[in-house]
Amino acid sequence: MSGRRKDTGTADLWPDPLPDHCTPGALDRLRQEAAPEPVRIDGPGVEAQDRRRLGNLLDRVERLMADGRWRTLHEIQASTGGSEASVSARLRDLRKPRNGARTVNRRRMRGGTWQYRLVPRRT
Repeated sequence: MSGRRKDTGTADLWPDPLPDHCTPGALDRLRQEAAPEPVRIDGPGVEAQDRRRLGNLLDRVERLMADGRWRTLHEIQASTGGSEASVSARLRDLRKPRNGARTVNRRRMRGGTWQYRLVPRRT
């Protein structure tokens, strides 16, 4: 390894030694692109290897629910994967400030089943 960069565990992202045309600004942009996404999932019992999987589920739930339609946990789970418990937790995550402080409404249906609706963002 050359002395031009510190090993950050991303050595496969750019050649060593770096090409002469790679300016400090370009290198900074490469590092930003290679940086992991901010943690959207955390809390007690959430291990590092689960964050990506749960973050991906959060993204799928958010995309599905973005249309503002009412859905049961079963309907959300069937469309996004994961378990109903995990989908329910992702809906709670959407309410957290780090995930946009989204409004998730719920209503009780006959028989004790609940439906959930993500309030669309105003544009």
